[in-house]
Amino acid sequence: MERTTGLGVDQILELEVVLSNAQHVRVFPSEWETVDGMLNPQTTGVTALCNANVVADEDEWEWIPCEDLPVAPEDLWKALRGGGGGTYAVVISVKYQAFEMENKLELIAGGMGFV
Repeated sequence: MERTTGLGVDQILELEVVLSNAQHVRVFPSEWETVDGMLNPQTTGVTALCNANVVADEDEWEWIPCEDLPVAPEDLWKALRGGGGGTYAVVISVKYQAFEMENKLELIAGGMGFV
């Protein structure tokens, strides 16, 4: 038995968070490379965008490159995906990669994947 698409954390495309200093940030991989023997591309660069217009109406949000983050985007990306993110930010949105799987049901139970 194997995981056909990797771990759930490997399928994250973007995280939207509020940092401890109240900055509203989107962080996502912007550069990656394929590595032999690895199921998923490996992130080599990360971009962070900050909301410059924090208002209730999402249509009015203005996402601009972050200039004054208290942590490097690469460190934030790593921490939020399993390296101790609880002290960095509150995750408010996650975008995942989805896969179409024909005639298969994948069940995740007890940390093990079954196909």
